Amino acid sequence: MPLDLMTIKDWITYFDDVKKLGSAKTAGTILVRIKSIIGWAEKRGEVKPFNLVLTLNINDVGEQASVGQRVMRFDEIAKLWIQIESSKATPATKACLQLIYITGARQSEVRLA
Repeated sequence: MPLDLMTIKDWITYFDDVKKLGSAKTAGTILVRIKSIIGWAEKRGEVKPFNLVLTLNINDVGEQASVGQRVMRFDEIAKLWIQIESSKATPATKACLQLIYITGARQSEVRLA
């Protein structure tokens, strides 16, 4: 359906389907992304200003994604390292992946180093 024809009811129905097929956290994440995309398109004149989906909050359609923290176990790191070594990737790619896991740096930082 074209964006400019969607009503607030259409959006709510869409997010209810996302919750049913996925999760409430997924619905919240999608809302944030849709709002970013529509905001970008509005600023460039690609869509009509003030779309109704911009009035929705995460709690209206789902849940805020939680920030988790997990540390890999030693056996997981060993398996990952072996997979990297045995892959068909180039030596440069293998080295980048290993540096990312050793240092915790971002991919772009390791590539530019």
